Amino acid sequence: MKKVFAILMSVLMAFLLGCEKDALLLPQEDEALTPDFRADLPTEPQTPAWKMVISQMDDYIMQAVDENVLDANLGKVLMAQSDLIEKLIGKDAVPAAREQIQVFKGKVETMVEKGYFPIIRARPLMGMADKLTLILEGKLVQFREGFENYETGAFPYEGGWDLHFNGMGEGFQYISDGVAYSGTKSLKLEGRIGWPAVAFKPMPELSRVVFAEAKVYIHEPQPGVVECPKAGFGLGTLEEGYLGKSVHHAFVYFKTNGNIYFGATDVTAEKIGAWQGNKWYDIRIGYDAAFKTGSVWVDGELILENVNLKGPEGTYAGVLLDSGNDTHTFTFFDDVMVWKPVE
Repeated sequence: MKKVFAILMSVLMAFLLGCEKDALLLPQEDEALTPDFRADLPTEPQTPAWKMVISQMDDYIMQAVDENVLDANLGKVLMAQSDLIEKLIGKDAVPAAREQIQVFKGKVETMVEKGYFPIIRARPLMGMADKLTLILEGKLVQFREGFENYETGAFPYEGGWDLHFNGMGEGFQYISDGVAYSGTKSLKLEGRIGWPAVAFKPMPELSRVVFAEAKVYIHEPQPGVVECPKAGFGLGTLEEGYLGKSVHHAFVYFKTNGNIYFGATDVTAEKIGAWQGNKWYDIRIGYDAAFKTGSVWVDGELILENVNLKGPEGTYAGVLLDSGNDTHTFTFFDDVMVWKPVE
């Protein structure tokens, strides 16, 4: 009997060892998520994002000193300020840390003004400080665009932007210094009836939960001719080809009827409220790509929450800025940003 039992156990073990690993695992809780956004839990503690940025700042300062770009004593001043910021964050004194980040930036600006720190080398350090501030606000930024670093009158191809539809013509879509929400420049898109101007910024890193922000300004809108949007902004993708349409996964529409709507391709959009021309609108979209729901804020106020956006297949691939295609429409965009919540 013992011999028979031993043989049976041997057969069972051979069977189990020959099975695929996944066949022995029970379904996990996140199996309901789409494959694109299924992620394994980290096996080791992750370095906080703020600590990584401070480390990058310190490394950059030391490099500038080593390369004789920045005086060693001035480097020590900035390193001491960076150390103070780190200590405040460690004590959970976040408001004080934010204030000291501004002090840090002020010191860098003073060094630039006095000719001690070349602006071309100081600018990346300032960007790291801004990134740290946003992380302390809970935003892990994937990209920011204020259109300040491009030549006026040119389309920002060098920044990775694609002009998918050219509206009135490629020469009409460019960086403008006439209207801006912050700084001195913005992106002007000029559409015509039946043919919009659409700028697309692809995003190589996609997140399940993502937030997209932009400032939108419609200049002197003309009366509507067809029932099409005057402008739009949001997350989406593009179909290939000259006539490839924009596919919207979470999108805000400024409609001809004078109202703003939130929706997606093949989804009935929900009304947000009225809009008017010659005014900047601060738009923020929150999108859950796994459950295909979204929320929208206008000028800092949460207007719609957990809206069903289960229309298009797949997921977003980047940000779309749309001039609209109802009459001849001038739309300006500024301070575009995409971020995910800090974990």
